[in-house]
Amino acid sequence: MSNVVARRLTKLNPDTALLAGLLHGVGELYILARAHKHPALFADQPVYDTIVRDWHVSVAKALLENWDISEEIVQAVSEFEDLDRRHSGPPDMSDVLTVAHLMVSYQDYPESIELNMQGVAAVQRLALDFATYSTIIHETRGEIKELQEALGA
Repeated sequence: MSNVVARRLTKLNPDTALLAGLLHGVGELYILARAHKHPALFADQPVYDTIVRDWHVSVAKALLENWDISEEIVQAVSEFEDLDRRHSGPPDMSDVLTVAHLMVSYQDYPESIELNMQGVAAVQRLALDFATYSTIIHETRGEIKELQEALGA
């Protein structure tokens, strides 16, 4: 979805947006991969969920910086959950990733998307309204399916 949002709503590189979208959950994946080494700590699901919620962004940022991933992607992965994030200038990769994440999260609940995107700074910077959201979701279902198949998802 980040590829589609970047391509349709910005002048940002859609391939960079695709990579940011693929990497945005790497912190959660890393924590999950390490959970088996600490069974007592992670045996309680609410505790595990809290650890993931509180630490996944920091872990992702550290991993991506260690892998020498571009600063643009590191920043986007670090900031995409900050729905109130402010910055000047045109939409950036963080905005793309924020909007793409919201669109994916609510694509099966179109009746609630407008409410859930209300007041989100990235949505405002991308000038995304319900009609545009609906059009993108409808027109890109095939595109997204093709990308998923190409990636083996």
